[in-house]
Amino acid sequence: MDIDAKLRPLYLLKILKEQTGEDHKLSTSQLCQILKDEYGLDTFRTTIKTDIEVLQQAGYLIQVTRSTQNLYSFQEREFNQQEIKTLLDAVHSGGFVKGSDRDQLINKLYKLAGPYRVHELKRNWIEQKNSLADDPRLVRFMDVINEAINKHQKIRFRTFTYNVKKDPVPNRQDCIMSPCALFMDGGHACVSGYGDDGRSIVRQRIDRIWDIPEVTGDAVSFGGDSDVYRPLPFNVQDAEIREVEMQVDNSLMDEIIDVFGLNVTTYACDQSSFRVITNVCMNQSFYGWIFSFGGRIKIRGPECIRLGYEQSVRNAAARLGST
Repeated sequence: MDIDAKLRPLYLLKILKEQTGEDHKLSTSQLCQILKDEYGLDTFRTTIKTDIEVLQQAGYLIQVTRSTQNLYSFQEREFNQQEIKTLLDAVHSGGFVKGSDRDQLINKLYKLAGPYRVHELKRNWIEQKNSLADDPRLVRFMDVINEAINKHQKIRFRTFTYNVKKDPVPNRQDCIMSPCALFMDGGHACVSGYGDDGRSIVRQRIDRIWDIPEVTGDAVSFGGDSDVYRPLPFNVQDAEIREVEMQVDNSLMDEIIDVFGLNVTTYACDQSSFRVITNVCMNQSFYGWIFSFGGRIKIRGPECIRLGYEQSVRNAAARLGST
Protein backbone atom coordinates (compact mmCIF):
# COMPACT_ATOMS: atom_id res chain seq x y z
CA MET A 1 0.00 0.00 0.00
CA ASP A 2 1.45 3.38 -1.02
CA ILE A 3 1.58 6.39 1.28
CA ASP A 4 -1.37 8.11 -0.42
CA ALA A 5 -3.63 5.16 0.31
CA LYS A 6 -2.61 5.28 3.97
CA LEU A 7 -3.21 9.01 4.23
CA ARG A 8 -6.48 9.10 2.29
CA PRO A 9 -8.77 8.03 5.21
CA LEU A 10 -7.14 10.69 7.39
CA TYR A 11 -7.70 13.33 4.73
CA LEU A 12 -11.32 12.21 4.42
CA LEU A 13 -11.79 12.51 8.17
CA LYS A 14 -10.31 16.03 8.14
CA ILE A 15 -12.59 17.06 5.26
CA LEU A 16 -15.69 15.69 6.95
CA LYS A 17 -14.84 17.38 10.25
CA GLU A 18 -14.19 20.77 8.66
CA GLN A 19 -16.79 20.86 5.90
CA THR A 20 -19.83 18.89 7.05
CA GLY A 21 -22.30 18.93 9.90
CA GLU A 22 -25.75 17.79 10.93
CA ASP A 23 -27.44 19.74 8.12
CA HIS A 24 -24.61 19.80 5.59
CA LYS A 25 -23.42 16.70 3.75
CA LEU A 26 -20.94 15.96 0.98
CA SER A 27 -21.55 13.52 -1.82
CA THR A 28 -19.12 10.88 -3.03
CA SER A 29 -18.21 12.92 -6.11
CA GLN A 30 -17.69 16.04 -4.02
CA LEU A 31 -15.32 14.15 -1.71
CA CYS A 32 -13.41 12.85 -4.72
CA GLN A 33 -13.09 16.36 -6.09
CA ILE A 34 -11.89 17.83 -2.78
CA LEU A 35 -9.29 15.08 -2.42
CA LYS A 36 -8.00 15.92 -5.91
CA ASP A 37 -8.08 19.72 -5.47
CA GLU A 38 -6.61 19.92 -1.97
CA TYR A 39 -4.40 16.84 -1.75
CA GLY A 40 -3.71 15.86 -5.36
CA LEU A 41 -5.28 12.42 -4.93
CA ASP A 42 -7.24 10.70 -7.70
CA THR A 43 -9.84 8.55 -5.96
CA PHE A 44 -12.47 6.05 -7.13
CA ARG A 45 -16.00 6.34 -5.79
CA THR A 46 -15.85 2.80 -4.40
CA THR A 47 -12.68 3.70 -2.52
CA ILE A 48 -14.53 6.51 -0.71
CA LYS A 49 -17.12 4.02 0.53
CA THR A 50 -14.40 1.65 1.77
CA ASP A 51 -12.45 4.40 3.54
CA ILE A 52 -15.61 5.68 5.26
CA GLU A 53 -16.34 2.19 6.54
CA VAL A 54 -12.79 2.00 7.93
CA LEU A 55 -13.31 5.27 9.79
CA GLN A 56 -16.65 4.03 11.15
CA GLN A 57 -15.05 0.82 12.36
CA ALA A 58 -12.41 2.95 14.10
CA GLY A 59 -15.20 4.57 16.10
CA TYR A 60 -15.86 7.83 14.23
CA LEU A 61 -19.53 8.76 13.98
CA ILE A 62 -19.99 9.41 10.27
CA GLN A 63 -23.55 9.45 8.99
CA VAL A 64 -24.26 7.94 5.58
CA THR A 65 -27.40 8.93 3.67
CA ARG A 66 -28.10 6.29 1.06
CA SER A 67 -29.08 7.55 -2.38
CA THR A 68 -27.99 7.26 -6.01
CA GLN A 69 -24.85 8.96 -4.75
CA ASN A 70 -24.22 8.52 -1.04
CA LEU A 71 -24.02 11.61 1.18
CA TYR A 72 -21.66 11.78 4.17
CA SER A 73 -21.43 14.00 7.24
CA PHE A 74 -19.40 14.03 10.44
CA GLN A 75 -21.75 13.91 13.45
CA GLU A 76 -19.44 13.53 16.44
CA ARG A 77 -18.45 16.80 18.13
CA GLU A 78 -16.47 16.94 21.36
CA PHE A 79 -18.58 19.86 22.60
CA ASN A 80 -22.23 20.69 21.97
CA GLN A 81 -23.39 24.18 21.04
CA GLN A 82 -24.13 25.29 24.61
CA GLU A 83 -20.75 24.09 25.88
CA ILE A 84 -18.96 26.02 23.12
CA LYS A 85 -20.99 29.14 23.95
CA THR A 86 -19.95 28.79 27.59
CA LEU A 87 -16.27 28.55 26.59
CA LEU A 88 -16.62 31.58 24.31
CA ASP A 89 -18.23 33.60 27.10
CA ALA A 90 -15.38 32.65 29.43
CA VAL A 91 -12.76 33.79 26.90
CA HIS A 92 -14.57 37.06 26.17
CA SER A 93 -15.31 37.98 29.79
CA GLY A 94 -12.33 36.57 31.65
CA GLY A 95 -9.80 39.18 30.55
CA PHE A 96 -6.92 36.69 30.64
CA VAL A 97 -6.26 36.60 26.91
CA LYS A 98 -5.27 39.66 24.91
CA GLY A 99 -6.28 40.83 21.42
CA SER A 100 -4.72 38.58 18.75
CA ASP A 101 -4.33 35.60 21.09
CA ARG A 102 -7.97 35.92 22.07
CA ASP A 103 -9.10 36.05 18.43
CA GLN A 104 -7.09 32.94 17.59
CA LEU A 105 -8.57 31.06 20.54
CA ILE A 106 -12.09 32.14 19.58
CA ASN A 107 -11.57 30.92 16.00
CA LYS A 108 -10.42 27.54 17.32
CA LEU A 109 -13.57 27.31 19.43
CA TYR A 110 -15.68 28.12 16.38
CA LYS A 111 -14.13 25.16 14.57
CA LEU A 112 -15.35 22.80 17.29
CA ALA A 113 -18.91 23.40 16.13
CA GLY A 114 -18.29 22.75 12.44
CA PRO A 115 -18.32 25.28 9.60
CA TYR A 116 -22.08 25.78 9.33
CA ARG A 117 -22.91 26.61 12.95
CA VAL A 118 -20.54 29.53 13.47
CA HIS A 119 -23.29 32.15 12.94
CA GLU A 120 -25.15 30.65 15.91
CA LEU A 121 -22.14 31.21 18.17
CA LYS A 122 -21.75 34.97 17.79
CA ARG A 123 -21.26 36.59 21.20
CA ASN A 124 -21.71 40.29 21.91
CA TRP A 125 -19.30 41.12 24.71
CA ILE A 126 -17.83 44.59 25.04
CA GLU A 127 -14.04 44.43 25.27
CA GLN A 128 -12.82 45.10 28.78
CA LYS A 129 -10.40 47.92 29.47
CA ASN A 130 -7.58 47.44 31.96
CA SER A 131 -8.07 43.71 31.80
CA LEU A 132 -5.64 41.11 33.06
CA ALA A 133 -4.38 40.67 29.52
CA ASP A 134 -3.03 44.25 29.53
CA ASP A 135 -0.20 43.16 31.83
CA PRO A 136 1.58 40.08 30.42
CA ARG A 137 3.34 39.51 33.76
CA LEU A 138 0.10 38.51 35.48
CA VAL A 139 -0.35 35.28 33.58
CA ARG A 140 3.22 34.30 34.46
CA PHE A 141 2.65 35.26 38.11
CA MET A 142 -0.51 33.15 38.24
CA ASP A 143 1.28 30.17 36.69
CA VAL A 144 4.01 30.33 39.35
CA ILE A 145 1.46 30.67 42.17
CA ASN A 146 -0.73 27.89 40.79
CA GLU A 147 2.26 25.56 40.54
CA ALA A 148 3.20 26.40 44.14
CA ILE A 149 -0.34 25.48 45.23
CA ASN A 150 -0.17 22.16 43.39
CA LYS A 151 3.21 21.34 44.93
CA HIS A 152 2.29 22.62 48.43
CA GLN A 153 5.06 25.20 48.48
CA LYS A 154 5.51 28.64 50.05
CA ILE A 155 6.03 31.76 48.00
CA ARG A 156 7.81 35.00 48.79
CA PHE A 157 7.06 38.27 47.01
CA ARG A 158 6.99 42.04 47.38
CA THR A 159 3.95 44.19 46.79
CA PHE A 160 3.85 47.79 45.59
CA THR A 161 1.76 50.93 45.84
CA TYR A 162 1.36 53.90 43.50
CA ASN A 163 2.70 57.32 44.48
CA VAL A 164 1.06 60.63 43.60
CA LYS A 165 2.79 60.56 40.20
CA LYS A 166 1.16 57.17 39.48
CA ASP A 167 4.56 55.48 39.60
CA PRO A 168 4.67 52.01 41.22
CA VAL A 169 6.83 51.96 44.37
CA PRO A 170 7.83 48.53 45.78
CA ASN A 171 7.39 47.90 49.48
CA ARG A 172 10.54 46.95 51.36
CA GLN A 173 9.05 44.11 53.40
CA ASP A 174 8.57 40.72 51.79
CA CYS A 175 5.32 38.80 52.10
CA ILE A 176 5.57 35.05 52.72
CA MET A 177 2.51 32.90 52.33
CA SER A 178 1.42 29.33 51.66
CA PRO A 179 -1.02 29.84 48.79
CA CYS A 180 -4.21 27.76 48.72
CA ALA A 181 -6.43 29.17 45.99
CA LEU A 182 -6.76 31.69 43.18
CA PHE A 183 -9.96 33.69 42.83
CA MET A 184 -11.46 36.74 41.13
CA ASP A 185 -12.56 39.70 43.23
CA GLY A 186 -14.02 42.80 41.60
CA GLY A 187 -12.38 41.97 38.27
CA HIS A 188 -8.96 41.40 39.88
CA ALA A 189 -7.13 38.08 40.10
CA CYS A 190 -6.19 37.32 43.72
CA VAL A 191 -4.44 34.63 45.73
CA SER A 192 -5.55 33.41 49.13
CA GLY A 193 -3.53 31.39 51.61
CA TYR A 194 -1.99 31.20 55.06
CA GLY A 195 0.66 33.44 56.50
CA ASP A 196 4.00 32.10 57.66
CA ASP A 197 2.52 31.31 61.08
CA GLY A 198 0.10 28.81 59.51
CA ARG A 199 -2.94 30.47 61.14
CA SER A 200 -3.50 33.94 59.72
CA ILE A 201 -5.29 34.15 56.38
CA VAL A 202 -3.55 36.25 53.72
CA ARG A 203 -5.17 37.59 50.56
CA GLN A 204 -3.31 39.43 47.84
CA ARG A 205 -4.23 41.01 44.52
CA ILE A 206 -1.84 39.54 41.98
CA ASP A 207 -1.61 42.77 39.97
CA ARG A 208 -0.12 44.43 43.06
CA ILE A 209 2.81 42.00 43.22
CA TRP A 210 6.04 43.75 42.27
CA ASP A 211 8.09 40.93 40.77
CA ILE A 212 7.77 37.25 40.06
CA PRO A 213 7.01 35.26 43.24
CA GLU A 214 9.85 33.11 44.55
CA VAL A 215 9.23 29.56 45.76
CA THR A 216 10.88 29.25 49.18
CA GLY A 217 10.14 25.74 50.46
CA ASP A 218 7.36 23.52 51.73
CA ALA A 219 4.06 25.17 52.63
CA VAL A 220 2.91 25.34 56.23
CA SER A 221 0.33 22.81 57.39
CA PHE A 222 -3.01 24.27 56.42
CA GLY A 223 -5.38 25.13 59.23
CA GLY A 224 -8.51 23.93 57.43
CA ASP A 225 -10.28 27.31 57.68
CA SER A 226 -12.88 27.33 54.90
CA ASP A 227 -12.60 31.14 54.57
CA VAL A 228 -9.22 30.75 52.92
CA TYR A 229 -10.87 29.07 49.94
CA ARG A 230 -13.44 31.76 49.21
CA PRO A 231 -13.27 35.50 48.66
CA LEU A 232 -14.81 37.75 51.29
CA PRO A 233 -16.42 41.17 50.77
CA PHE A 234 -14.23 44.26 51.16
CA ASN A 235 -11.08 42.21 50.74
CA VAL A 236 -7.76 44.04 51.09
CA GLN A 237 -4.28 42.87 51.92
CA ASP A 238 -3.85 41.89 55.60
CA ALA A 239 -7.43 42.86 56.54
CA GLU A 240 -8.73 41.18 59.69
CA ILE A 241 -11.61 38.77 59.12
CA ARG A 242 -14.43 39.21 61.64
CA GLU A 243 -17.96 37.91 62.04
CA VAL A 244 -20.34 40.88 62.00
CA GLU A 245 -24.02 41.20 62.80
CA MET A 246 -26.00 43.92 61.02
CA GLN A 247 -29.58 45.13 61.15
CA VAL A 248 -30.73 45.89 57.62
CA ASP A 249 -33.78 47.63 56.19
CA ASN A 250 -36.07 45.24 54.29
CA SER A 251 -35.61 47.25 51.09
CA LEU A 252 -31.92 46.28 50.92
CA MET A 253 -32.13 42.50 50.57
CA ASP A 254 -30.97 42.72 46.93
CA GLU A 255 -27.86 44.65 48.00
CA ILE A 256 -27.08 42.13 50.75
CA ILE A 257 -27.35 39.20 48.33
CA ASP A 258 -25.23 41.02 45.71
CA VAL A 259 -22.41 41.51 48.20
CA PHE A 260 -22.59 38.42 50.43
CA GLY A 261 -24.29 35.84 48.22
CA LEU A 262 -27.58 34.00 48.30
CA ASN A 263 -26.46 31.72 51.16
CA VAL A 264 -25.75 34.54 53.61
CA THR A 265 -27.24 33.95 57.07
CA THR A 266 -30.30 36.15 57.69
CA TYR A 267 -32.94 36.28 60.42
CA ALA A 268 -36.15 38.21 60.86
CA CYS A 269 -35.72 41.22 63.13
CA ASP A 270 -38.93 43.28 63.06
CA GLN A 271 -41.52 44.25 60.46
CA SER A 272 -39.20 46.71 58.72
CA SER A 273 -35.77 45.04 59.01
CA PHE A 274 -33.82 41.79 59.16
CA ARG A 275 -30.52 40.68 60.69
CA VAL A 276 -27.44 39.55 58.76
CA ILE A 277 -24.58 37.56 60.30
CA THR A 278 -21.55 37.04 58.08
CA ASN A 279 -17.76 37.25 57.89
CA VAL A 280 -16.19 40.34 56.35
CA CYS A 281 -12.71 41.77 55.91
CA MET A 282 -12.63 44.64 58.37
CA ASN A 283 -11.42 47.92 56.85
CA GLN A 284 -12.56 51.38 55.80
CA SER A 285 -14.15 49.97 52.64
CA PHE A 286 -16.63 48.08 54.81
CA TYR A 287 -17.39 51.19 56.87
CA GLY A 288 -17.82 53.23 53.69
CA TRP A 289 -20.28 50.66 52.33
CA ILE A 290 -22.33 50.83 55.54
CA PHE A 291 -22.32 54.65 55.42
CA SER A 292 -23.52 54.73 51.79
CA PHE A 293 -26.96 53.48 52.86
CA GLY A 294 -27.66 56.47 55.07
CA GLY A 295 -28.51 54.62 58.27
CA ARG A 296 -30.51 51.80 56.69
CA ILE A 297 -27.78 49.35 57.75
CA LYS A 298 -26.71 49.35 61.41
CA ILE A 299 -23.87 47.39 62.98
CA ARG A 300 -25.17 45.43 65.99
CA GLY A 301 -21.94 43.75 66.91
CA PRO A 302 -19.27 43.11 67.88
CA GLU A 303 -19.20 46.27 69.99
CA CYS A 304 -15.64 47.13 68.99
CA ILE A 305 -16.61 47.16 65.32
CA ARG A 306 -19.71 49.27 65.97
CA LEU A 307 -17.61 51.76 67.91
CA GLY A 308 -14.96 51.67 65.19
CA TYR A 309 -17.56 52.62 62.59
CA GLU A 310 -18.87 55.49 64.72
CA GLN A 311 -15.32 56.78 65.22
CA SER A 312 -14.69 56.52 61.48
CA VAL A 313 -17.77 58.65 60.77
CA ARG A 314 -16.69 61.23 63.34
CA ASN A 315 -13.19 61.38 61.86
CA ALA A 316 -14.61 61.90 58.37
CA ALA A 317 -16.87 64.68 59.64
CA ALA A 318 -13.93 66.34 61.42
CA ARG A 319 -11.84 66.29 58.23
CA LEU A 320 -14.74 67.73 56.28
CA GLY A 321 -15.09 70.56 58.78
CA SER A 322 -11.38 71.37 58.64
CA THR A 323 -11.29 71.95 54.88
